Amino acid sequence: MPSVIIPLAEGCEELEAVTLIDLLRRANITVITASLEQPSITASRGVHLTADTNLDNVIYDEFDMI
Repeated sequence: MPSVIIPLAEGCEELEAVTLIDLLRRANITVITASLEQPSITASRGVHLTADTNLDNVIYDEFDMI
């Protein structure tokens, strides 16, 4: 099964991030969200998102797409 990593950073556009994550997961693609700093981030409109992991934990893992 294909796998994708989606980096999340403070101030990201929540609609873009959540829509992409949702569409990929509906297509049965494994999606891992990785924060650049803290596990919980605040998006551009104040929405709080929690990443699956920290980027440091998966930086050397292989993914089909970023």
